[in-house]
Amino acid sequence: MSSLELPLSWTQLIKVLSYQAATAHSFHLSEKLALQSVTSVPARSLEIDHRVGYARAGYDADLVVWDSHPLSIGATALNVFIDGKDVLDAKKTEESLANVASEGLQGLKTPL
Repeated sequence: MSSLELPLSWTQLIKVLSYQAATAHSFHLSEKLALQSVTSVPARSLEIDHRVGYARAGYDADLVVWDSHPLSIGATALNVFIDGKDVLDAKKTEESLANVASEGLQGLKTPL
């Protein structure tokens, strides 16, 4: 039985998956495999890897631009592109970056 209580929101689920990938990387899972664990591997498991899970021509890809490596603690999304549109609120991004700068890593919490 999982220790996670469902239902989780999509935002919470994404945070948990990203946190797990970063944790696996910190325990020496290669960077490539850690990133694949949240991109191409789930797409292949769901049998939709013919159109998602990769940043390739002809694929549906939602992309994130980070301020640091996406597997590092405290990495903040600067831009999120879904269906080619920038959907991230720039004001919230600035607030998040300011919080990290003022609190340092002590203010960061695990996703749940």
